Amino acid sequence: SLLGGGNEDSASSSSGSGASTPAPASSKKSRFSRSGPAFLTATYLPDVIPDQGWTKQEAIDSAIRKAGFTGRITDDIRNSLGVRRYRSEKVQCTYADYVAWKQDQ
Repeated sequence: SLLGGGNEDSASSSSGSGASTPAPASSKKSRFSRSGPAFLTATYLPDVIPDQGWTKQEAIDSAIRKAGFTGRITDDIRNSLGVRRYRSEKVQCTYADYVAWKQDQ
């Protein structure tokens, strides 16, 4: 998630070949808009947050901006967010192995 690192609770599939499966998510909606309720989303690949050296708050604030919010980010906004976590893993294979796997799908 935006709040954690590693493969167990990653925000999305990592760079390169990978598989991503959504983990159970909160039913809370991300709602933060000056003009009324809005549902905005943002996703980071698992490696982005540690590579940027962001704190948890910096990662959340960056995701809020990435989602398109342009207002003042307050603790109330941060606390109103719902976070969906994904599990992912990096895999490597040859192109021939990929083509063979794809044909079996």
